Amino acid sequence: MPSGPNEMKFRSAYEAHARTLLGYALRRTATPADAADVVADTMLTAWRRLDIVPDEPETILWLYGVARKVIANGDRTQRRQLRLTEKLRAQLDEVLEDLPMPDPALAAQVARAMEALTAVEREVLTLTATELLSPAEIAVVLDMKQNTVRTHLHRARKKLRVALATDIPERS
Repeated sequence: MPSGPNEMKFRSAYEAHARTLLGYALRRTATPADAADVVADTMLTAWRRLDIVPDEPETILWLYGVARKVIANGDRTQRRQLRLTEKLRAQLDEVLEDLPMPDPALAAQVARAMEALTAVEREVLTLTATELLSPAEIAVVLDMKQNTVRTHLHRARKKLRVALATDIPERS
């Protein structure tokens, strides 16, 4: 890590150019927080590569070049994330199109019955029903013994059956 004269060189560059770099970044990024990140990343690069930072008056020009690359990298990352988000959204739309829509009254009934379960019973039942995990797999996920999972699953199913049986309206 730089020390002595190198540390002074860095401090001098920071004090002389941080505000100028912030203005540069503010004009090229979406938010002040993004601009602050650009300045921080630029100065971190300067600290790490202090041996190649040119002396004044070229220091600011070198820092502009680094900041420009930091901004470009951020833009590329944002575009990649946007493409991934769009791809995932399209895949989710496909999955949702294929899902059968439950009867709203039955869905409300099941939701009420699930609320009566403990958090662990609800999780065990959900992992069994929606993720199709075995008790052994659930034991790994929840970091508990397989027999404990089986006990929670048995209790959850029993409570759910009772709750759904008593919540069914009488037919006339």
